[in-house]
Amino acid sequence: TEIYTLSLHDALPISRLFVYLGGEVPHLDTLVQNLSQLDIGIEAYFRGEAEPLARFLSLGGHRVHETPPPLADVLPAVSHVLSAGGAFTAHAALAAGRPLMGIALHGEADMNMEMMARLGVASRLDVWAGSSAIRGALASFVQDHSLIQRARASALTLAKRSQAQGLAAVAEAVRNCAATSSDVGAERRLDSAPVGELHE
Repeated sequence: TEIYTLSLHDALPISRLFVYLGGEVPHLDTLVQNLSQLDIGIEAYFRGEAEPLARFLSLGGHRVHETPPPLADVLPAVSHVLSAGGAFTAHAALAAGRPLMGIALHGEADMNMEMMARLGVASRLDVWAGSSAIRGALASFVQDHSLIQRARASALTLAKRSQAQGLAAVAEAVRNCAATSSDVGAERRLDSAPVGELHE
């Protein structure tokens, strides 16, 4: 899967929020109602049983995807990301220089959000805080220009690092494992062979 990586020549995108959430998010209906009241364009994809909420957003003039859109296509066109804090979305937002607001519902997402918060490029959303608090947190998130600047600076720093191609590294690791497995198999065959056969 391709990841969009920010470059120094990329212009700042217009204010637009990409929402990637599942129906398991508590108080999702309250969250979507408050999203619809933001003065910002929204692109969204909802996993699971959230069709009425998706339709509600689309009726408000926002773009709702029926299938998960490639992040490499979506992230260049948005300025902010709201997700459940999964690793792939978090890392894609970081590489793209897009601030992330996360709703961490499990340990892995909690660690991802902690890492992003330490970099100063993310904030958490407490969906249990009530409608007014959710609305205020969302507005603060999209209006925080220092968050945008830090996200962009972090992405440009990452882009300067030289990294080996991931696919080549994986292929090499698989080849090494296969070679090791073959060597072990040969040793086991020798160990189990009768003594007479070893000298023939």
